Amino acid sequence: MDRRAFLKTGLGVSAAAVLESLPDMRSAGAAGSDAARWRAFEVTTRAEIISPSGVSRAWLPMPLMPDTDYHKSLGHTWTGNAAATRIYRDEKYGAAIFYAEWGADEKNPSVELVTRFTTRAAP
Repeated sequence: MDRRAFLKTGLGVSAAAVLESLPDMRSAGAAGSDAARWRAFEVTTRAEIISPSGVSRAWLPMPLMPDTDYHKSLGHTWTGNAAATRIYRDEKYGAAIFYAEWGADEKNPSVELVTRFTTRAAP
């Protein structure tokens, strides 16, 4: 078999397989399909303090807080044994940090933060 023909055939089959697995982009830009372009996400962040000594603290990043044309928050929840929690927000940039603190007597400090949001390509 001719090596050149073999390579062309192999590349053609590979390209066809890749193109077949891609989503149909024609429907994404169709009029009235604005909701189809939004993608929803749920991000779970878990922090465990190993061998704590004294007061323990953790700072967990959160998604963009203010709603924009390309990002919308769907809320957040947390679970764990933290004695104090707070969300710090940077009003200028919309950044947020989840803060958790445990007392010196807590032997297994842990926290789990679940954030939900939707995104789409910027207009």
